[in-house]
Amino acid sequence: MDTERIQVIPQGYENLACSYAKPAAWKTADIPPQAFDNEDPYFFLPLVAAVSPDGAGAFTVGARPAYPDGTLIQWLQHLAAHDNIVIEDIRLFEADGMRGLLFDGRQPGDTADFLMRNLYIEDGGVLYAVAAMALEPYFEAIEPWLTAMTTSFRPAEINGPTVELDTVPDTAFPSQLLSAALPIPAHWSATEDAATTTITQQPDQAIVIQIDRRPVDQTLLDTLHAAHPGANSMRNTEDGVEVLLLAGLDEPFPFRAYFVRPRPQSSEMFVVEVNFRDGFMQQAIPAARNIHLALAES
Repeated sequence: MDTERIQVIPQGYENLACSYAKPAAWKTADIPPQAFDNEDPYFFLPLVAAVSPDGAGAFTVGARPAYPDGTLIQWLQHLAAHDNIVIEDIRLFEADGMRGLLFDGRQPGDTADFLMRNLYIEDGGVLYAVAAMALEPYFEAIEPWLTAMTTSFRPAEINGPTVELDTVPDTAFPSQLLSAALPIPAHWSATEDAATTTITQQPDQAIVIQIDRRPVDQTLLDTLHAAHPGANSMRNTEDGVEVLLLAGLDEPFPFRAYFVRPRPQSSEMFVVEVNFRDGFMQQAIPAARNIHLALAES
Protein backbone atom coordinates (compact mmCIF):
# COMPACT_ATOMS: atom_id res chain seq x y z
CA MET A 1 0.00 0.00 0.00
CA ASP A 2 2.13 2.91 -1.28
CA THR A 3 1.06 6.18 0.31
CA GLU A 4 2.26 9.75 0.48
CA ARG A 5 1.67 12.21 3.31
CA ILE A 6 -0.43 15.11 2.05
CA GLN A 7 -0.19 18.41 3.93
CA VAL A 8 -3.29 20.63 3.68
CA ILE A 9 -3.29 24.35 4.56
CA PRO A 10 -6.71 25.85 3.80
CA GLN A 11 -6.53 29.42 2.47
CA GLY A 12 -7.92 31.78 5.08
CA TYR A 13 -8.21 29.00 7.65
CA GLU A 14 -4.58 28.18 8.31
CA ASN A 15 -5.49 27.14 11.87
CA LEU A 16 -7.23 24.11 10.31
CA ALA A 17 -4.08 22.81 8.63
CA CYS A 18 -3.94 19.02 8.65
CA SER A 19 -2.46 15.99 6.92
CA TYR A 20 -3.38 12.47 5.86
CA ALA A 21 -1.83 9.49 4.07
CA LYS A 22 -3.09 9.27 0.47
CA PRO A 23 -2.69 6.09 -1.59
CA ALA A 24 -0.34 6.92 -4.45
CA ALA A 25 -2.91 6.25 -7.17
CA TRP A 26 -5.71 8.30 -5.59
CA LYS A 27 -6.42 11.76 -7.01
CA THR A 28 -6.97 14.89 -4.94
CA ALA A 29 -9.52 17.53 -5.85
CA ASP A 30 -8.90 21.27 -5.59
CA ILE A 31 -11.20 22.94 -3.08
CA PRO A 32 -11.81 26.63 -3.84
CA PRO A 33 -11.69 29.06 -0.91
CA GLN A 34 -15.07 29.67 0.67
CA ALA A 35 -16.54 31.44 3.66
CA PHE A 36 -17.76 29.54 6.67
CA ASP A 37 -21.56 29.43 6.94
CA ASN A 38 -22.25 30.46 10.54
CA GLU A 39 -26.00 30.17 10.05
CA ASP A 40 -26.02 26.45 9.17
CA PRO A 41 -25.48 24.15 12.19
CA TYR A 42 -24.73 21.26 9.80
CA PHE A 43 -22.10 23.07 7.74
CA PHE A 44 -18.56 21.69 7.72
CA LEU A 45 -15.85 23.64 5.93
CA PRO A 46 -14.38 21.25 3.32
CA LEU A 47 -10.65 20.70 3.82
CA VAL A 48 -9.86 17.53 1.84
CA ALA A 49 -11.36 15.66 -1.10
CA ALA A 50 -9.79 12.64 -2.83
CA VAL A 51 -11.11 9.84 -5.05
CA SER A 52 -9.86 6.39 -6.03
CA PRO A 53 -8.61 5.86 -9.61
CA ASP A 54 -11.84 4.16 -10.69
CA GLY A 55 -14.06 6.61 -8.84
CA ALA A 56 -15.47 3.87 -6.58
CA GLY A 57 -14.07 5.33 -3.37
CA ALA A 58 -14.01 8.82 -1.90
CA PHE A 59 -12.29 10.47 1.07
CA THR A 60 -13.26 13.82 2.58
CA VAL A 61 -12.47 15.91 5.63
CA GLY A 62 -14.56 18.78 6.95
CA ALA A 63 -14.26 20.96 10.03
CA ARG A 64 -16.44 23.28 12.10
CA PRO A 65 -16.37 24.81 15.57
CA ALA A 66 -17.40 22.39 18.30
CA TYR A 67 -21.00 22.78 19.38
CA PRO A 68 -21.58 24.68 22.65
CA ASP A 69 -23.13 21.72 24.47
CA GLY A 70 -23.54 17.96 24.23
CA THR A 71 -21.00 15.18 23.88
CA LEU A 72 -19.10 13.82 20.90
CA ILE A 73 -21.32 10.76 20.56
CA GLN A 74 -24.45 12.92 20.75
CA TRP A 75 -23.11 15.12 17.95
CA LEU A 76 -22.25 12.05 15.89
CA GLN A 77 -25.71 10.54 16.32
CA HIS A 78 -27.46 13.82 15.50
CA LEU A 79 -25.36 14.57 12.42
CA ALA A 80 -25.64 11.00 11.12
CA ALA A 81 -29.42 11.11 11.44
CA HIS A 82 -29.49 14.42 9.54
CA ASP A 83 -27.47 12.87 6.69
CA ASN A 84 -29.56 9.66 6.67
CA ILE A 85 -26.56 7.57 7.79
CA VAL A 86 -27.27 4.41 9.76
CA ILE A 87 -24.49 3.83 12.31
CA GLU A 88 -23.54 0.14 12.41
CA ASP A 89 -20.55 0.13 14.75
CA ILE A 90 -18.74 2.66 16.96
CA ARG A 91 -15.38 2.27 18.66
CA LEU A 92 -12.92 4.49 20.44
CA PHE A 93 -9.97 5.97 18.59
CA GLU A 94 -6.79 7.42 20.09
CA ALA A 95 -3.59 8.60 18.42
CA ASP A 96 -0.94 11.22 19.19
CA GLY A 97 -3.06 12.88 21.88
CA MET A 98 -6.26 12.86 19.82
CA ARG A 99 -9.41 11.10 20.96
CA GLY A 100 -12.46 10.40 18.86
CA LEU A 101 -15.01 7.92 17.57
CA LEU A 102 -14.36 5.65 14.61
CA PHE A 103 -17.54 4.20 13.15
CA ASP A 104 -19.00 2.27 10.25
CA GLY A 105 -22.05 3.64 8.51
CA ARG A 106 -24.50 2.93 5.72
CA GLN A 107 -26.19 5.58 3.58
CA PRO A 108 -28.78 4.87 0.87
CA GLY A 109 -27.72 5.73 -2.69
CA ASP A 110 -29.46 5.85 -6.05
CA THR A 111 -28.07 2.53 -7.30
CA ALA A 112 -26.60 0.98 -4.14
CA ASP A 113 -25.89 1.87 -0.52
CA PHE A 114 -22.71 3.68 0.41
CA LEU A 115 -20.65 1.99 3.13
CA MET A 116 -18.48 4.21 5.28
CA ARG A 117 -15.47 4.06 7.58
CA ASN A 118 -15.67 7.45 9.30
CA LEU A 119 -14.00 9.26 12.17
CA TYR A 120 -15.26 12.15 14.30
CA ILE A 121 -12.63 13.98 16.33
CA GLU A 122 -12.98 17.04 18.53
CA ASP A 123 -9.62 18.67 19.14
CA GLY A 124 -9.00 22.06 20.67
CA GLY A 125 -12.59 23.17 20.11
CA VAL A 126 -12.72 22.05 16.46
CA LEU A 127 -14.93 19.17 15.29
CA TYR A 128 -13.46 17.22 12.38
CA ALA A 129 -15.58 14.87 10.25
CA VAL A 130 -13.32 12.42 8.41
CA ALA A 131 -15.20 10.25 5.92
CA ALA A 132 -14.07 7.39 3.68
CA MET A 133 -16.75 5.67 1.61
CA ALA A 134 -17.53 3.46 -1.36
CA LEU A 135 -20.59 1.94 -2.97
CA GLU A 136 -21.34 -1.39 -1.31
CA PRO A 137 -20.24 -3.61 -4.27
CA TYR A 138 -16.75 -2.02 -4.17
CA PHE A 139 -16.29 -1.46 -0.43
CA GLU A 140 -14.66 -4.75 0.54
CA ALA A 141 -11.97 -4.49 -2.14
CA ILE A 142 -10.76 -1.06 -1.04
CA GLU A 143 -11.65 -1.20 2.66
CA PRO A 144 -7.97 -1.41 3.79
CA TRP A 145 -7.23 1.82 1.92
CA LEU A 146 -10.31 3.56 3.32
CA THR A 147 -9.38 2.58 6.87
CA ALA A 148 -5.77 3.62 6.38
CA MET A 149 -6.75 7.05 5.11
CA THR A 150 -9.27 7.66 7.88
CA THR A 151 -6.96 6.65 10.73
CA SER A 152 -4.02 8.57 9.26
CA PHE A 153 -5.73 11.97 9.62
CA ARG A 154 -3.96 14.43 11.92
CA PRO A 155 -4.48 18.14 12.62
CA ALA A 156 -1.20 20.00 12.15
CA GLU A 157 -1.35 21.07 15.79
CA ILE A 158 -2.97 18.66 18.24
CA ASN A 159 -4.36 20.39 21.33
CA GLY A 160 -6.39 17.55 22.88
CA PRO A 161 -10.13 17.10 23.45
CA THR A 162 -12.22 19.71 25.24
CA VAL A 163 -15.61 17.91 25.37
CA GLU A 164 -16.83 14.70 26.94
CA LEU A 165 -16.70 11.64 24.74
CA ASP A 166 -19.89 9.97 25.93
CA THR A 167 -22.43 10.54 28.66
CA VAL A 168 -25.32 8.76 26.94
CA PRO A 169 -26.84 6.11 29.25
CA ASP A 170 -26.53 2.46 28.19
CA THR A 171 -23.76 3.16 25.69
CA ALA A 172 -21.05 0.67 26.54
CA PHE A 173 -17.48 1.90 26.15
CA PRO A 174 -14.53 0.73 28.20
CA SER A 175 -13.70 3.23 30.94
CA GLN A 176 -10.09 3.14 29.78
CA LEU A 177 -8.54 1.94 26.56
CA LEU A 178 -6.73 -1.35 26.96
CA SER A 179 -4.19 0.19 24.60
CA ALA A 180 -3.27 2.83 27.22
CA ALA A 181 -1.39 0.20 29.23
CA LEU A 182 0.36 -1.43 26.27
CA PRO A 183 3.87 -0.70 24.91
CA ILE A 184 2.66 0.84 21.66
CA PRO A 185 5.40 2.48 19.55
CA ALA A 186 5.27 6.26 19.36
CA HIS A 187 2.83 7.75 16.83
CA TRP A 188 1.01 4.46 16.14
CA SER A 189 -2.77 4.68 16.52
CA ALA A 190 -5.14 2.48 18.52
CA THR A 191 -8.87 1.79 18.35
CA GLU A 192 -10.94 -0.41 20.63
CA ASP A 193 -14.43 -1.79 20.97
CA ALA A 194 -15.84 -4.24 23.51
CA ALA A 195 -13.97 -7.21 22.05
CA THR A 196 -10.97 -6.11 19.99
CA THR A 197 -8.11 -3.63 20.17
CA THR A 198 -6.50 -2.62 16.85
CA ILE A 199 -3.08 -0.95 16.73
CA THR A 200 -1.88 0.51 13.43
CA GLN A 201 1.64 1.52 12.45
CA GLN A 202 1.85 5.10 11.20
CA PRO A 203 2.37 6.72 8.79
CA ASP A 204 2.55 3.78 6.34
CA GLN A 205 -0.23 1.59 7.82
CA ALA A 206 2.15 -1.26 6.94
CA ILE A 207 1.58 -3.10 10.24
CA VAL A 208 -1.77 -3.80 11.89
CA ILE A 209 -1.91 -5.57 15.27
CA GLN A 210 -5.21 -6.89 16.59
CA ILE A 211 -5.79 -8.12 20.14
CA ASP A 212 -8.79 -10.40 20.32
CA ARG A 213 -10.28 -11.72 23.52
CA ARG A 214 -11.78 -15.18 23.01
CA PRO A 215 -12.88 -18.19 25.02
CA VAL A 216 -10.04 -20.60 25.72
CA ASP A 217 -9.67 -23.09 22.87
CA GLN A 218 -6.47 -25.12 22.80
CA THR A 219 -7.05 -26.01 19.12
CA LEU A 220 -7.28 -22.39 17.98
CA LEU A 221 -3.99 -22.36 16.06
CA ASP A 222 -4.95 -25.62 14.32
CA THR A 223 -8.09 -23.87 13.10
CA LEU A 224 -6.21 -20.75 12.01
CA HIS A 225 -3.56 -22.83 10.26
CA ALA A 226 -6.16 -24.85 8.38
CA ALA A 227 -7.87 -21.67 7.20
CA HIS A 228 -4.83 -20.80 5.04
CA PRO A 229 -3.94 -24.03 3.22
CA GLY A 230 -1.85 -22.33 0.52
CA ALA A 231 0.35 -20.27 2.83
CA ASN A 232 3.87 -21.08 3.91
CA SER A 233 3.90 -21.51 7.67
CA MET A 234 6.12 -21.87 10.71
CA ARG A 235 4.80 -22.87 14.13
CA ASN A 236 6.49 -22.75 17.52
CA THR A 237 5.63 -23.18 21.20
CA GLU A 238 7.79 -21.64 23.92
CA ASP A 239 7.08 -20.82 27.59
CA GLY A 240 3.37 -21.47 27.15
CA VAL A 241 3.13 -19.21 24.10
CA GLU A 242 2.03 -20.63 20.77
CA VAL A 243 3.20 -18.74 17.68
CA LEU A 244 2.09 -19.26 14.09
CA LEU A 245 3.76 -17.33 11.23
CA LEU A 246 2.14 -17.33 7.80
CA ALA A 247 3.62 -16.05 4.53
CA GLY A 248 2.31 -15.80 0.99
CA LEU A 249 -1.11 -14.40 1.89
CA ASP A 250 -3.08 -12.02 -0.30
CA GLU A 251 -2.33 -8.32 -0.41
CA PRO A 252 -2.31 -5.85 1.20
CA PHE A 253 -0.70 -7.90 4.02
CA PRO A 254 1.16 -10.96 2.71
CA PHE A 255 2.50 -11.83 6.19
CA ARG A 256 0.68 -12.67 9.42
CA ALA A 257 1.66 -13.98 12.82
CA TYR A 258 -0.46 -15.13 15.77
CA PHE A 259 0.67 -15.10 19.42
CA VAL A 260 -1.65 -17.11 21.68
CA ARG A 261 -1.51 -17.57 25.46
CA PRO A 262 -4.34 -18.78 27.73
CA ARG A 263 -4.93 -16.46 30.66
CA PRO A 264 -4.29 -18.20 34.01
CA GLN A 265 -7.45 -18.97 35.98
CA SER A 266 -9.65 -17.44 33.32
CA SER A 267 -12.03 -18.66 30.65
CA GLU A 268 -10.45 -16.20 28.19
CA MET A 269 -7.33 -16.14 26.10
CA PHE A 270 -5.63 -13.21 24.40
CA VAL A 271 -4.81 -13.65 20.72
CA VAL A 272 -2.37 -11.12 19.29
CA GLU A 273 -2.56 -11.10 15.48
CA VAL A 274 -0.09 -9.00 13.50
CA ASN A 275 -0.44 -8.39 9.76
CA PHE A 276 2.39 -6.73 7.90
CA ARG A 277 3.80 -5.91 4.50
CA ASP A 278 7.06 -7.09 3.01
CA GLY A 279 10.05 -5.31 4.55
CA PHE A 280 8.37 -4.63 7.90
CA MET A 281 9.03 -7.90 9.76
CA GLN A 282 11.78 -6.34 11.89
CA GLN A 283 9.27 -3.84 13.25
CA ALA A 284 6.16 -6.02 13.29
CA ILE A 285 7.27 -9.11 15.19
CA PRO A 286 9.03 -7.31 18.10
CA ALA A 287 6.11 -4.88 18.48
CA ALA A 288 3.58 -7.72 18.59
CA ARG A 289 5.75 -9.79 20.95
CA ASN A 290 6.17 -6.87 23.38
CA ILE A 291 2.42 -6.29 23.41
CA HIS A 292 1.83 -9.99 23.97
CA LEU A 293 4.27 -10.07 26.88
CA ALA A 294 2.61 -7.02 28.44
CA LEU A 295 -0.77 -8.76 28.21
CA ALA A 296 0.64 -11.88 29.84
CA GLU A 297 1.83 -9.79 32.78
CA SER A 298 -1.42 -7.86 33.19
